[in-house]
Amino acid sequence: ANGMFEDLNAALNCDASNPPAQGLTLIKCAAPTGEGSLLIHHFLSLYLQAGHAVCLCGFEQDLAHYATVTKRMGLSLAAEAKAGRFIFIDGFS
Repeated sequence: ANGMFEDLNAALNCDASNPPAQGLTLIKCAAPTGEGSLLIHHFLSLYLQAGHAVCLCGFEQDLAHYATVTKRMGLSLAAEAKAGRFIFIDGFS
């Protein structure tokens, strides 16, 4: 998956120190493979690592899911939220 993200970053002319300058919208189709979630996790970590604020609306997964995955990527959503860089809106409730 890492090579895929490197190719994606190259196509978008961005990296962890230089995420896309304009807002980014991800449209996820309901697919049984869940491939769109890889992009959500990638861009979530990309923006947070660059020090940008992120607001994530979760309609398929809860905060615990995103916290677990980003922890594996070396990020703490709790620490990002405490620093005012991360907000999670629970679409389940």
